[in-house]
Amino acid sequence: GKGAPGAGKKGGPPVGPGAPKGAPPSSAGGKGAPGAVKGGKGPQPTRAEVLEWKDKKTNPLRWKRVVQDEGTFDDSLFAGVDEELVAVSALQEHFVKIVEAKVVGVVEKTVTKKPVVWEPTEKKTPEQRRQQVAIQMKAWNIDAAERFLERLHSCELLEIRNDLDFREDRFHQLVQLIADMNVSGGPDGQKVGGIEWTRIGEIGAEEQYEWDRNVEGFLRRLQNVHNFRDRIESLALQMHVEQELDAIISCAGNLQQGMDCVLRAKVVCTIFRKILSIGNRLNAGDARLNRADGFDVIQLLEASDFLQSYKGAEGWSLLRHLQSAELTDQDFESLEQLSQALQHITWRPSKEKEDEGIDPTDLGALRKRAGDIARALGQVEQWLDSEQQLLGAVPGRATTDAVRQLEEFTALIALNRQRNMKVETDLDTTEKTLTKFHRFLAHQPPKKKELVVGRSLGMVAFFVRKLVENWKSTTRRAHRRLNTAPHAASKMAAQ
Repeated sequence: GKGAPGAGKKGGPPVGPGAPKGAPPSSAGGKGAPGAVKGGKGPQPTRAEVLEWKDKKTNPLRWKRVVQDEGTFDDSLFAGVDEELVAVSALQEHFVKIVEAKVVGVVEKTVTKKPVVWEPTEKKTPEQRRQQVAIQMKAWNIDAAERFLERLHSCELLEIRNDLDFREDRFHQLVQLIADMNVSGGPDGQKVGGIEWTRIGEIGAEEQYEWDRNVEGFLRRLQNVHNFRDRIESLALQMHVEQELDAIISCAGNLQQGMDCVLRAKVVCTIFRKILSIGNRLNAGDARLNRADGFDVIQLLEASDFLQSYKGAEGWSLLRHLQSAELTDQDFESLEQLSQALQHITWRPSKEKEDEGIDPTDLGALRKRAGDIARALGQVEQWLDSEQQLLGAVPGRATTDAVRQLEEFTALIALNRQRNMKVETDLDTTEKTLTKFHRFLAHQPPKKKELVVGRSLGMVAFFVRKLVENWKSTTRRAHRRLNTAPHAASKMAAQ
């Protein structure tokens, strides 16, 4: 308290109980203690800093500091008092942050990526190829995939084809995938064959490679089906044969029907005979062109842009003259009927070269397709014989069921063999009709185009449609004039 030995009004706290007068101040602070600062701007702290706490990590206590030289200090409860003892250990425990030297261990995640069974292609890495196959196989739902494998195992090829869930595009993608896998592998792109199948068939492959039950797993189960390649290829060939036969029969039938209609049409004879008479008049005096007994109909239609480019002094085309002055309404009605009969003949004039690519109406090309069908059927028949012999040597009910399924498939192949033989016979008939058709039109086809039906038949069909369209257009305009005439007359009368 006041008046205690060693304590002054403006002095620092006592050094300690019983400290001798004039003893040097301790590090606890006090007037003249080390660290006390005098001078400077404004009142300065005189209490020594508690050095042992300087480096301790604490949150600062946000107070408004008062120093001894400020006027408010003298009357405060802090003036002339002893340094209070505090529980240093507890203070340190409660408020000092213990900063431990943390050993930061960098844990490197090592992702061990499994290899894939797939080989790279020119445009895809193995991983990209696997992704592509996975997308493709995603189109197979699990039930459809398992049902396909079961039926393939039992040789139920017709059941596969007739399944309501069967998707032709999905099946053809699988056929292509199998073909690609059959030639996969080899250094520098050398196709030594089947390395992807080899990997899929390895013991423990599902652990060794990136594996999906619906992708690699499906192909593993497929690989385990006896003779799966031949079975799938035979089904694919049978489907191709059916599609080709349908297409050839339809094409050959349309060509035969079209030529027969033109050959029977009296109006065709009328038109071109009139043109012959017109031409001999127009060519009179020209020793090279006059006095013709006939003309190449196809050549004239092509050279004159279907009689549109030949024009008289007033710009009338030969086509317009023929339509307005030479043909009757009965002729045009006959032309309309012929146009309907030729609606499946879709040839149209084009500026592109006609000799590029294969003409689908070339009887030679149709014959070649029929020959390809015969060879495909022979390949399937050979597999069926081999498969039946193998199954016949294995007793059991399952084998008997498989043999029965093969017999049904064999019957379908035989039916398609008969259809193909009929196609070849029909093509013989169509070729004879084509020769007659060209002679009917006095047409000499270009070399290597002798068997192309579509070009000559298409020109006649296009010419007929053009006449009919022009006639209908002219008829509609005439009707409009007739309908507007009474109205105009009554209007003039009213005026």
